[in-house]
Amino acid sequence: IPSHGYPQGLFVASVLAFVAGIYSEASRQIPFFPLLISLAVSLVLVPFLITKGFLRAAGTALLVAFLLAGMLRLALVFLDQPPPAIDPGPSLYRGTVAESSKDVRIIEIEEPPHLSGIRALIRSDHPSAIGDRVTVLGTLRDIVPTFKNPHHVSWRWVKKLEGTFCEIRGEIVSAHPGKKLIDGWRRYLAGKVDASGTRHAPVVKALTIGDTASLDDRTKTLFLETGTSHILSISGSHFAVVAGFFFFIARLAFRASSRMRQKGTDRAWAALLTIPFTILFMLVSGSSLPTIRATIMIIIYMLALFFERKGHSVNALFLSALIILVIFPHSLFSPSFQLTFVSVLFIILTSRAVHSLLAKTGRAVRWLLSLTAVGLAATIGTLPVVLY
Repeated sequence: IPSHGYPQGLFVASVLAFVAGIYSEASRQIPFFPLLISLAVSLVLVPFLITKGFLRAAGTALLVAFLLAGMLRLALVFLDQPPPAIDPGPSLYRGTVAESSKDVRIIEIEEPPHLSGIRALIRSDHPSAIGDRVTVLGTLRDIVPTFKNPHHVSWRWVKKLEGTFCEIRGEIVSAHPGKKLIDGWRRYLAGKVDASGTRHAPVVKALTIGDTASLDDRTKTLFLETGTSHILSISGSHFAVVAGFFFFIARLAFRASSRMRQKGTDRAWAALLTIPFTILFMLVSGSSLPTIRATIMIIIYMLALFFERKGHSVNALFLSALIILVIFPHSLFSPSFQLTFVSVLFIILTSRAVHSLLAKTGRAVRWLLSLTAVGLAATIGTLPVVLY
C-alpha cells in the first residue's frame, strides 16, 4: 500500500474515523437512511478515484466512509429501540441473566411473551450468575437516570446505547442454572476449585474463570492498596500464558513427526491448534471486553505464524478494536474498553522505543527495566482516562 502512495497508517486512521463516527452519532443523532445513502456514495467514490489516479482523494473518501460506517452502526442501535414497555403494576418476569455485577443484573426477558427479547436491569445483590434463568417479581419502568451532576454522562444514556431500555423495580424470587454448555462448564470448574480446599479459592476462580463475585471486600482492598487489582481481571497477560502453554505442548507434539520437523511446519500447525483453546478460555472466563481484545490479538498473531507473515502489533490492536466496536458499539463509552486499549497501545509504543536501548544491557537488567517500562507506560497511558 505505501508504494502506491497511501499512508502507512491508513488502517489505523480508518479505525479512528470509525470511532469518531460512533462518538458523533452518540452526541447528535442523525437519521439512519441519510447516513446509509451517504455511505453508499462514499463507497462508490473510492474505487472510482483509485482508477482515475487520485489516490489521496481516494484515501480521504475511505476515511469518510469509515466515519459514516461508525455513525451508521450506532444509528442501527437507535433504530432498533423497542417502544416503552411499562407495566402499571407488579408482575412476574422470567428471563436469563445476560450481565452480572455486584449490585446489578441485566436480564433478557422471555416471559411475558409480549416483552420477549427486551433487556431490563434489576438492582439486586442476589447471587445469580450469567446464564442463570431467573424469576423476578416487580414493576417494569423506565430506567431512573443518574443525578444531574455537571459534565457526567447519564447512566441511563449509556444503558440505552447497550440496548437496555427499562428496569424492574422488585426482587429476584428464584434462580436456576442455565442450560448452556459454557455456563455448565464454568459452574463445574468453580465447584472443582471450591472442593479443592485451597485457602484462596475466590482468587483462583477470579484468575481462571473470571468469577470475582465471591471475592470479599478485604481481599479486594488489599489488591487495590498494593496497586495489583488488575491481576484479578483476566486480560492479555493471562491469555499469553494460556496460549503460550498450549502452543508449546502442540509444537512439542508436532515435532515428534520427523516429516513436519524437517519441513518446518510444526510451528504453523501448533499456532493453528492454539486458536480453539484461546477461544474456549475467552468463553469460560466470561467474554469481557479485555478478554475479547486479547483473544482477537492472539488469533491474529497465530494466523500470522500459520501463513508465515510478520505480525504487526499496532494493526492487530486496532483490528481487534474495530471488531469489538462493530459488534458492541456502546463499548466505546465504557472505562473497560478505553483502559484496555489505551494501556496496550502505550505498552506497544514504549516497547518499540526502548527495545534498542534494552538490547545492549544484560539479561537480568533487561528483564527488570522492561517490567518497569511496561508498568510506567500503562500508568501514563491510562492516566487521562482514570482522571476523567
